[in-house]
Amino acid sequence: MKRIFGIFAASSFMLLTGLTGVAQAQTVANPLSFVAGAGYGRGGDIVAIGEYTDGSLTNVKAGNGLEIYLGGAYRLNEQFAVQADVGYQSSTGNADNGELTFKRFPVELLGYYYLNNSWRLGAGARFDERVKLTGSGVASAANFDFDSAVGAIGEIEYLVTPEFGIKLRAVKESFKPTGYSDTFSGNQIALLATIYF
Repeated sequence: MKRIFGIFAASSFMLLTGLTGVAQAQTVANPLSFVAGAGYGRGGDIVAIGEYTDGSLTNVKAGNGLEIYLGGAYRLNEQFAVQADVGYQSSTGNADNGELTFKRFPVELLGYYYLNNSWRLGAGARFDERVKLTGSGVASAANFDFDSAVGAIGEIEYLVTPEFGIKLRAVKESFKPTGYSDTFSGNQIALLATIYF
């Protein structure tokens, strides 16, 4: 995994270095924009199981959950753009007497290639910080910290307008509880809506 990410990071650096030269040849009006978005991901391993009083179970998965994010984007030229954002994602199982939540703060760096004015492909890296499993009520004993994680992102986005896009993405990442050898897949498929302003 580390070797694959190293190759990916080196390739991204070479791509962005090459794009800088291209960007000097072509300019875009108002290339800088702010980004805000939200969506939901599904997938990953089960990190916690809660049991209701009727015997039914709720699963908290490492790849599930609502995600919100804010950041900035820069259009290098007609074909390429880059984006950086910071977000919050959590997966929760709750009941009247307790709650289990797996949460993290992802930082993402992405590069985009425009197929045309409506469609673009994106790829990049995701750095998850402050990864935790927390519990409250009858689940208050479930409090674990996880190591920071690095993952990869691939996505396709449909730009309904230049100011609004809908994207389908795949994320590959894994999480390791601090002090333990076990790892949990956080791989997910997510649907996101993004506003550019």
